[in-house]
Amino acid sequence: GLFLTGILFWLIIKIIEKTKSSDNFNENKIGNYKINSSPNMRKYERINKNFPVEIKRNNGANEIFIAETKDISIMGAFIICKNKININEDIQINFNSVLKNNIWLDAKVVWSNTHLPEKKVIIPGFGVKFLNLETDKKNILYSIIDNSFC
Repeated sequence: GLFLTGILFWLIIKIIEKTKSSDNFNENKIGNYKINSSPNMRKYERINKNFPVEIKRNNGANEIFIAETKDISIMGAFIICKNKININEDIQINFNSVLKNNIWLDAKVVWSNTHLPEKKVIIPGFGVKFLNLETDKKNILYSIIDNSFC
């Protein structure tokens, strides 16, 4: 009797421990879904938009080349491009094909896969964060994103 009581008591303790460890509150999890609390998490949803843009490098040579957006938000964009471009490089982006006039937006390259071997890259390009957006330029971006011009 005492032996069985001991085993039963031990089993109940183990069940309680297992239940407590699996029910611990985790502020980074809701149900089975993990919450991304990274400081790099995007504040604004990216909208899939493909249209040509001009990229001007602020590298002294003022090189300009044509690229294409893959997605865009009010804060940044993914630019499809095979030109090698450096992380932290300051560039300007012109949406003149969409807007029919020259409006250059300042941007910073926040990541790039253009230096990786082609076989390791699915879509070559780089991500940018828009900088110095005055109200009129922000409104232009909202218009592009909301299909007013596309």
